[in-house]
Amino acid sequence: MIFLGDFVDRGPEQVETVRIARAMVDAGTALVVMGNHEFNAVAWAKPDLERPGEHLRSHSDKHRRQHQAYLDQVGEGSGLHQQHIAWFKTLPLYLDLDGLRVVHSCWHPPSLGDLQPYIDANQRIMPHAWPDLARKEGAGFEALESLLKGLEVPLPTGYEFFDKDGNPHHHIRTQWWEVERLTYRDLAMVPAEAINDIPHVPIPEDVPPGYEGDKPLFVGRSGPTPPPAWLARKRSFTPPRWPYRNRLPSGEESMERCTARPCPAGWSLASSSDGLPESLIFD
Repeated sequence: MIFLGDFVDRGPEQVETVRIARAMVDAGTALVVMGNHEFNAVAWAKPDLERPGEHLRSHSDKHRRQHQAYLDQVGEGSGLHQQHIAWFKTLPLYLDLDGLRVVHSCWHPPSLGDLQPYIDANQRIMPHAWPDLARKEGAGFEALESLLKGLEVPLPTGYEFFDKDGNPHHHIRTQWWEVERLTYRDLAMVPAEAINDIPHVPIPEDVPPGYEGDKPLFVGRSGPTPPPAWLARKRSFTPPRWPYRNRLPSGEESMERCTARPCPAGWSLASSSDGLPESLIFD
């Protein structure tokens, strides 16, 4: 079993999800990597020593809304909460094993290189590194964001799009695995109503990393775009079909299905706290 992170901040049984996952990892029956939700949970709980009274993740109304369900379930500041935070700190950012690789959102070699000063031999964040990774002005912030949330690229000068709350954005999160559709609009992972604001002009050739395919790659699904069903197009077998969550324009969620390559023998896909499988294999 491989867990791709994001055990908290979604679903009704977050404490139980952490309990099951931790027990399996401790027993040696599962592997795990950190998701951005676990990173945020640690940063929320970790005081910012350079800014007395503050934390590495601000306790803003927006951040509290995102985290409140978990805090209510675990009991903010409780012994169990502290145990969870201690375990989250031990989760590796990625795995690069003999037969496969694992990362929460994006396998981006330049970012992997930039993160080396901040992680130990087991790809875990070192104690002194949290401020540099959590603060936007930190030297490792952008690299961490790429691995845990996906690769973002700046739009050409003069272009922007607006999110559902009317906030302007000048960067897009990309479908980083693509190697054929290389315009900003083709690669953009933005709300459907914003796609026409993205220019249909070529993106610089050195930006999309693609994936070299020398090993199977497990990633957690990220962003509003469905998982890439094209992964199995050239296969001679019929791969399993897994559900994914699709948010409708009304805000409601429907269940769709997509195709992904099956895991190697002896491995299975892990589910998130809301019961939806969240991993695919790129090769």
